[in-house]
This record gives sequence, C-alpha cells and structure tokens, in this order.
Amino acid sequence: MRILNRITLIIGLMLACATANAQEYFNGNFEDLNFEKKPVGWFLSLYPNQDGEVGLDSNFRVQGKYSVSISSNDTKGNQVGFSHTIKKAFEGKTISLIASIKTKDVSEGIAGLWIRIDGRDNQVIQYNDMSDQGLKGTNDWKEYIIQVPYKEKEAAKINIGAYLKGKGRIWIDSVRIYIDSKPINEAKLGFLNSYPAESDSSFLQGSGIEKIKLSKKKIEYLSLLGEFWGFLKYHHPEIAKGNLNWDSELFRVLPLVLECKSNDQFSKILEDWIDRLGKPKPNLNQLTLNNKTNIAVFPSYGNLFNNSTFGNSLTEKLQYILKNCNIIDNYYVENDVNTYPENPIFTHERAYPELKFPDSGYMLLALYRYWSIIQYFSPNRYLINPSWDKSLSEFIPKFVKIDNSKSYVLALKNLISSIHDSHAYISSGALSESQKGDFRVPFKSTFINDSLVVTGYYSDTLEVERKFLKGDVILSINGEKVKNLVDKYLPITFGSNLPAQLREMTWSYLLRNSSRHFMFTILRNGIQIKSEINGVELSEIDFYKLDWFTSPFDKSFYKIDNEIGYIFPGIFKNADIEPAMSDFENTKGIIIDMRCYPNDQIAVFNLINRLKNFKSPFLKYSNVSISYPGLFTFTKPLEIGDNNSKASYNGKIIVIVNSLTQSSAEFATIAFQSMPNVTVIGTPSAGADGGVSKIIFPGNVSTGISDVGIYYPDGSQTQQVGIKIDYIVKQSIEGMKNGIDEQLEIAKKIILEK
Repeated sequence: MRILNRITLIIGLMLACATANAQEYFNGNFEDLNFEKKPVGWFLSLYPNQDGEVGLDSNFRVQGKYSVSISSNDTKGNQVGFSHTIKKAFEGKTISLIASIKTKDVSEGIAGLWIRIDGRDNQVIQYNDMSDQGLKGTNDWKEYIIQVPYKEKEAAKINIGAYLKGKGRIWIDSVRIYIDSKPINEAKLGFLNSYPAESDSSFLQGSGIEKIKLSKKKIEYLSLLGEFWGFLKYHHPEIAKGNLNWDSELFRVLPLVLECKSNDQFSKILEDWIDRLGKPKPNLNQLTLNNKTNIAVFPSYGNLFNNSTFGNSLTEKLQYILKNCNIIDNYYVENDVNTYPENPIFTHERAYPELKFPDSGYMLLALYRYWSIIQYFSPNRYLINPSWDKSLSEFIPKFVKIDNSKSYVLALKNLISSIHDSHAYISSGALSESQKGDFRVPFKSTFINDSLVVTGYYSDTLEVERKFLKGDVILSINGEKVKNLVDKYLPITFGSNLPAQLREMTWSYLLRNSSRHFMFTILRNGIQIKSEINGVELSEIDFYKLDWFTSPFDKSFYKIDNEIGYIFPGIFKNADIEPAMSDFENTKGIIIDMRCYPNDQIAVFNLINRLKNFKSPFLKYSNVSISYPGLFTFTKPLEIGDNNSKASYNGKIIVIVNSLTQSSAEFATIAFQSMPNVTVIGTPSAGADGGVSKIIFPGNVSTGISDVGIYYPDGSQTQQVGIKIDYIVKQSIEGMKNGIDEQLEIAKKIILEK
C-alpha cells in the first residue's frame, strides 16, 4: 500500500508540474535577476573557486527567458553546480524537488538534482540526489523528481540545487518544490518547536573545566557519573520532554563531583540532582520482561544498580525511575518511521563546532554521549568484548588527557573501534584524512594467511607491474615491519572482525602516506627485494569504485565455458536479470560473486525472486524501544521468493564471500541461503548487516553504528561472525602468484561435480 501511495503521489506531482505557474514562491524559473544579472536567490557555485562554468543560458530553456547551464571538463570527480536555500520551516512530511533537465555529452561522472534538509545546528537531517539514476550522455528536456522525508519538528532549512560531476554540459529549468502534494507557496508555514533545553546556551564557549587530575577514586566517581547521566537522559520524563539541556546540566554538576571527598558526598550530589528533576508519575502499564518470549537483547545498566558507592536512598530512587519509565517521545532520540524496522535517530545533539582545547569537560561529554547511545541503542552491545559496562573506566583517563584536536580524533577512533562494528566511520573533515595521508600506492594488496600480498593494480602502468608482482609479500613499509604496523593501527581501525579490520587498515593506513614516496621490502620467491614507488593522490583514482565494484570479467554477468553462469552484483542491474537468465537457462549452475558491494540491492532481490518460486523466511530483525531503552525485541521473520512465479532455477547456485561482503551484500547472501540449492563458500564476511544510525560528537565530528540487529530465522547472529559459510575456501599466495582465483575455481568444481 505504501508503494502504491508513493507512486500515486509522484504521478500527481508530475501532472501538477505540467501546468505550474511560472511565478513560483521562489525564483524557480530564473527570471528574476539582480543588478549583476544573476538569478535572485541562487548561488551559482557549490564550492569556492569551483572548476567549470555556471550561468544563465537563453538559447535552451523550457519556459521563460532563461535556464541555468553547468559545464565542466573535470576528470577528477569534482562537482560543479549551484544551490538555493530556504530558511523557513513548513508543515508536512515529504519534500519533493522537480525540475526539467537537458544534458549533452555527460561522461566520466553523472549529473542531476540534489536536496538537503538542515536542522537548527546546521546538521544534515536528510539528503538525496540523482546518483542512483545515473544521468549521463545526451538527453533532451525531461522532468525529474527526487524526494526526502521531512521532519517538521527539526528542520530549519531546505537546500536544493543541481550538479555536474565529470565532463559535459547540462541545463536546468522550471525548478519546483512541493511539500507533500502542495507547491511550496501554498504550504503552511510551520514553526521550530521551542524547547526550554534549546534556550540554555550557558556553556557554548566551553565547559569551564580545562584539566582534571585523576585518581583511582575519581575514575570510579566519573564512571558512575557517566552511567547515571546516560540513564537519566533516556529514562526521566523531564529530560525526555526537552525541558533541560542535559549537556549543560552535566557541566553544572561535574565541578561538584570533582571536588567531592567521600562516597556519601558523591551519592548526595547525585541524589540532589534527581530530586531537582522531580518524581515521575507511576507507570500503571509496567512491562514485565519475564513474560516476553521474543527478546533479542535485555537492557543493561552498567554498575548503576550494582555498586557500593551509592547510598540506599539514591539506588531506590533510580529503581523507581526504571520501573516507572513511561516515555513515548524523547527529545534526544526518536524512531525513523521511514525505515523498517524503525531505527533510532539521535536528535538535538549539539555539535559544538567551535570546540576549543583543552576542555576536559567536553571530552567527558563526548565519551558519555557515545557510551550512553551504545548502552541503550546498539543492538550489538552484548557482543562487545571487553564488556561495554566496564568501558568508561578504561576510556576516562584517555579522554581526560586530550589536549588538542589531533589527540581528540585519535581517542575517538580508539573508542569507536572498541565496539567492533564495520558500519562505524569517523567524519571530522580534513583533520582525520590528514592523519591518514593524501597519497596511496597504485597497486592492490590484501592479507592472505596473515601476510600482506600484492593482488592487483589501480594504475595500469609498466612501472607498477614491473616493480610489484602479484603474489609479492610485503614485509615492511617505509622502514616499519608490517606486523608492527598492524599492532600500531589495529586499536584505531574500525571493523566487526579481524578480516574486516585488516581490509580497512590496508586501505586507510598501511598503503596511505602523507608523503608521495613509498619504500617497500617485499619477499619474492624466497628472496627479499627493496622496491620504491610514488603514490598517487586520492583524487586521481576512484579507489572506492575499484575496491568495491570491480568485476573479474568486467561484466555484470558472464557465461563460463558454456556450462556455468557468473553474476557480479557490484555492477549487476535490474535490466540484466532476464538477459542473464535467458543466457543461463541450460547451465549446470550459477556463481554469485558477492565479493563486492551490490550496486542495486533491488536488482539482487528481484533476481532471487526470479530464481526462487516459493516464499520462505530468510531473516529477522531486532529493534529497540524508546519506551524501554536497551531492550531489543525480534520482529517477525521476513520472507523472500515469488509464489506466483512460473520460472525458477534448479541448478546449483554457489555464492562466494569474503571480507568485502558487507552490509547489503551480507543481507543479500542470507536471502540466497533461503534456497535449498545454494551453497556459500569463501572466507568470513565483514559481519555488519543492517543500516547505520548517525552519532554527533562535540567538535562536529560524526560516526555511525549498526542500527538494527540482523539474525537468521533460528536466531543465529550475523554481527561480527558474518554469514554462515558451508565451506571455508581461502585464497593462497601461490594461487595469487599464478593468477588463479581459487575461490572461483572451487565454486566451478562444486557445480560440475555430480
């Protein structure tokens, strides 16, 4: 029903667009010009000093006198474009951007529209563009539409525009914005809900706590303070209503805690704090966990209810709050109604972009904020080892001694990597990237049997292929042994398991450098060889594409020896399904090479429905409750297959996986495993399925966590361990040296054997 409603809405909007009045709420037809002869309200650049040209064009247009033209000869992946910002909030749930676009010779990139919704702190709430539509080549005028969900309680600005990435030229005209089904000039103005918490700006210039001297007792107090602060943040109704800026409240109490001399004094400080919040009303509909049979993860409260530091009175008040927690909406977290299951969105978290160092108060806030989110909203908290319950005491000394932005980012990386989640990342602008370096070697390398081995090339030059051969084992990089480098970078490398961490480490640290020059010691045929090479700038090569989407046969599907079908989901499209199945009709088997990230997940699932003519369960989720933070319950199992399909495939299907099989690829592999004729071979997958929820740290640094739990129908986990593998098949160094893909060869052998 949701799909039908969405299609009806889009068709309605398109029909309305055809008769739209030329005079819009904003200057969507570019007819209003300022004294510089530029369209009023439009900024004809996306970045300062952007390459390419953006300007009015009177030769090609849909209506009125002008369109806007973008042209570029860029080959480095940079974008050229323009934008418009509306600094108002509206009532509604969906924003639609519609425009007419004409293209000429767009190549080495794509073009299209983009839309971004910003919140009060200029945080990005929603974003969408036309990258999935792949607007390329030469196309006559045609209308296009993109949409984003709109959160009227949070949205402060609507940003729209168009872009060209690569070579070519595009024209844009007749730009319109709709809120739900109404043109923006007819949409009702909303208002930014005013919460008392937002008027508290007492500590925007700093916490007032520059340095903290630690002792064993003080670490104990600060650990319990963090658990206490996080518990109340998500359990007390006064905070949930947005009546208090909980960051500021921490900074008001923190000096008292740092000065306290005894357990009694510490306990009284916290109890007085609770009393100031007021006593919650009794909850007459308390949830009894013992009666629930679909629980995936039980709540955990750290040492909050199991310590000898708190007095009895304080503990009783905490227990009362827990028992009577009856929160439906929380100022700091909400469920995303646009996803299934509804994943958590962490709202109203101030980014504090002007963070100054040193400031130990803000460093503790960063730690407490992250710890609390993981404690109550990570579906995989129970897998963290050592126990997340004990992690505050480990990280408090590390965060308190932070004295500059560089040590801050390193401490955050250490913290984030400790949860072992391949969905984790860190975005802190140029600072984080500068620590990794701007240069990367022009050859591919991966770990095989604990050795870093050359496996291919990014740059097809004679120098690279002459100096580095496939199968060469890298012993040292710039004078440091690879083993020592692994030990050095492992604590700050994100990944659900060791194979995923080594994959990321290779890309992010081992083969990157701030200097262009790289020196290697390699082992070839038992002989150590010194070899040097210049790296390439990250902007020169699309490493992301080559790492995740490169097919061994340079095709999305291929027939091997007329007996075996081969599909590479990294570039497989929906339009490939029927041609592939027609080509594979009489084959003995099909190999699905999932050592990539699927380019089109819908295409993969349509393929499964084409192969499987019956429905059956393939996985189930776990998701969290805002009313009972920390509790994750199972959903009903999802099913896949097409009962109405007359077509199916009875041959063998072999799915190959490795550490590149992550998230969407793991999800798809689990779906394939619901078929009885499927066998999975390879090495452990990345162990990070589901989507990602964003977390903001002070200093405007962001990261993400897996937002829902993913399980097989029998309850078997996939996080960290990866998907179930029928036969472990490893690539060997000798095979790599001889150009043999041993996993592919075994897959072929399984299909051909009787």
